[in-house]
Amino acid sequence: MSRILRMASGMPVAATITFFLFLGMMMLIRVEHLPEPVLPDVEIDIFPQVPEIDFDPPGYELDSVEPVEPPPPPVRLDSSPAAVDAAPVAVSIASLPNIGGLELGATTFTMPDNRDETPVVRIEPTYPPRLLNQGVEGDCVVTYGIAADGTPFDVAANCTNSGFVRAAERAVERWRFNPRRVDGVNVARSGRQTTLNFRIEG
Repeated sequence: MSRILRMASGMPVAATITFFLFLGMMMLIRVEHLPEPVLPDVEIDIFPQVPEIDFDPPGYELDSVEPVEPPPPPVRLDSSPAAVDAAPVAVSIASLPNIGGLELGATTFTMPDNRDETPVVRIEPTYPPRLLNQGVEGDCVVTYGIAADGTPFDVAANCTNSGFVRAAERAVERWRFNPRRVDGVNVARSGRQTTLNFRIEG
C-alpha cells in the first residue's frame, strides 16, 4: 500500500518535469528555424586607383665655378754629358838595385789635376703663364759663364719669343757647377751655351 502511495505522490512531480522539458525542446526547435539575416552586397576593389599628383620640385641653380689655372708643365732641358771628375794620380817607382854600375833612385810621376766643369744643380724654368694659356711654345739659347766658385755669370738668353727670356735666364742663374780645374786650380770659364725648350705636354 505504501508503495502505491509513493508512486501516486511522485506522478505530479514527474509530469511537471516532463512538461518543462517538452517546453524547452519546443523553444530550441523554434530558434533553429529562424530565418537567416540578409546581408547587403559589398564590393571590394583590391586594386584601387590613386589619383595623380602634380609635383613640381623647386629648381636649384649652382653657383658659378671659376676656372682654376693649371700648373705649368715641366720643361724638357737639353743637357750635355757631364765630364768625368779626374782626381790626381801619383805613380811611384821604388829604388832599383845597381845594374852595371848604374844606380836608379826612387822616382814619382804625378798626373795633372785637370777637369772640365760639371753640373751639380739644374733648375727647370717656369713656363710663363700668359704664353701657356695662349698655347705658345718656344726655344731659348742661353749663353753664360761659370765662375771659379761654380756660379753662373753674364747669363743672356736669345729666345724665339721674348716672353721666355726672363724665365730662361732666371733658371740658369740658379744653376750650380763643379768649376773647371786646371793644374789643380779652379778657374772661371765663359762662352758656355745651352738650349732650353719650352713645350706644352699633352
